[in-house]
Amino acid sequence: MQTALSPSPRFHSDPTTDLARWHALVTEAEAELDCCLSLEQSVYLVELLRRRQTQLWRRLGTDAEPMPGLADIGDLMLLWAGLLPERADSTGLTLPGLIEHGRAAYALLAAEGRGAVYADLARDFIRLLDLLYAMREIDTGVPALTPLQAWDLSQSLGSRYAERLLARAAPGACPAPLAGNRLH
Repeated sequence: MQTALSPSPRFHSDPTTDLARWHALVTEAEAELDCCLSLEQSVYLVELLRRRQTQLWRRLGTDAEPMPGLADIGDLMLLWAGLLPERADSTGLTLPGLIEHGRAAYALLAAEGRGAVYADLARDFIRLLDLLYAMREIDTGVPALTPLQAWDLSQSLGSRYAERLLARAAPGACPAPLAGNRLH
């Protein structure tokens, strides 16, 4: 399956250095967005990126692999929405749909008592997406979202990355969010 976004040249695969490279990129994105993940979230995200980097390019539930569990769904929705937002339509969901499915999967795992990390991932899903957007932009030099996607995510979900992207595109033209119910 082809995509407009090719795998990053910065992460072509020496397994011994992948972890360090992903960690460096996460840290750089945190600095760019002036936010800080908890140690547990940072470790989870770096390991997820290292472990799943080749799976990003496949569809869920193909004949070659069984249907994924909730953790797989949460992880893949996070990665697809964060690193491949332009492919949201090819999944049969909108970008906000990917986000809600990922959040819901993590929230269900937390409700089942599978670990506090899943409650944190559900709660901070947008912050994690913002970091993935910043990482993608740092790596490729191209904004991760279209202006329409940025508008939607800033208004409906309070995405800091989207707000910054809109502010860069049209300084001083970004109105306050329409809804006072910001999620992060």
